[in-house]
Amino acid sequence: MKCTVIVDLKKCAKSLFSKTNCCILQQIKQRMQIITLSPFEQELNVKKNDQLKYSYTEHVSVGYTADFEIENQEILIHLETDTAYRYPEKMKEGMTGGDAANTTFTFGAIAEGTTLLIIRKYYRSELETEYRFRINIK
Repeated sequence: MKCTVIVDLKKCAKSLFSKTNCCILQQIKQRMQIITLSPFEQELNVKKNDQLKYSYTEHVSVGYTADFEIENQEILIHLETDTAYRYPEKMKEGMTGGDAANTTFTFGAIAEGTTLLIIRKYYRSELETEYRFRINIK
């Protein structure tokens, strides 16, 4: 199952997960440690309310994209996807080559347990790389 839920913390919207509500998301934001995921660390020990981030280079018009899968969404949730375009001035209708971007997936550890987080990077819809992170939340 692929998960592409985006939760807007400012609007305090409820996500698709029954245990996740605006109160939990605000607690994560207030008492968190930010951990940057690296392909070299495939097993991580984190604390409840920590935030994990994975950043990559995206260029959709060329074919570079990514997605993720969370094995147990009761303990790790997707909080947001942030995309910072390198050339925002080129993001106008009719202009090409302006969609090169740095994109960051942000996840929140909401309960104790272990889960698998899989990040997949694609080039022209073909799987190029897959990173598997075993996340232990205490």
